[in-house]
Amino acid sequence: MAKASRGPQRRPLADDELDALFEDFELLAHDGRVVSARVLLERIEGELSDEDAELWYARGLLAWAADGPDADARAALVRAVELAPEFADARHALGRLADLQGDFETLRTQWLEVLRLDQAQVRRRAGGAEDKVLLDAVESTAREVLAELPAQFRDKLHNVPIVLEERPHPSLVESGFDPRALGLFEGLEDSMRHEVAAAPTRIVLFYENLLDAFDDPRELAQEVEITLLHEIGHFFGLDEDEVADLGLA
Repeated sequence: MAKASRGPQRRPLADDELDALFEDFELLAHDGRVVSARVLLERIEGELSDEDAELWYARGLLAWAADGPDADARAALVRAVELAPEFADARHALGRLADLQGDFETLRTQWLEVLRLDQAQVRRRAGGAEDKVLLDAVESTAREVLAELPAQFRDKLHNVPIVLEERPHPSLVESGFDPRALGLFEGLEDSMRHEVAAAPTRIVLFYENLLDAFDDPRELAQEVEITLLHEIGHFFGLDEDEVADLGLA
């Protein structure tokens, strides 16, 4: 008896093709485009086995996008971390989910490990001239953003330092701060600074996180501008929603 045809078989994806597929999937899941993300997940499932942490990570992201940060999403991300303890992206997602669930201990544990893993990854990175060029771009873009601010805002920022740090300090992450944050506003808002003497205020750009996330110079410059304006917005008293309404989230 002849076997029924199963149709044309797809060739296995090369590593770079699978990486690109994952990137597209993550963008769709992040944007809440569940139907399109599910189509790509089916393709990913055809490439990986149930022992692949990346597959469970993708399942967790899709469950999160479809149903919110529920038990299914958490279980899938936990499984990804169990299969690959050094899978920093899965740990970071698990920490974000724990934050939404009010589970601070899991958030703290996962994000401290993300910080350690990301720092180790930088030490393995080639670095050198290319990274120096990108770091110079971070600094020059920050200066340009400040120079282009209206004078009334620029004047208020003249004694607020804009500093570059590699990543958030472990003590900051331990308090619940995202280890992959791109920037930070610390101190008093402009309207309150006259009320408390000697209260330090500064804006921080975390350049290693910026370089990790954006290796294209144009995209990097755009994100530096967005991040810096985001933190400046906080200095002038805007909350996260108000900053997001300006397109700076």
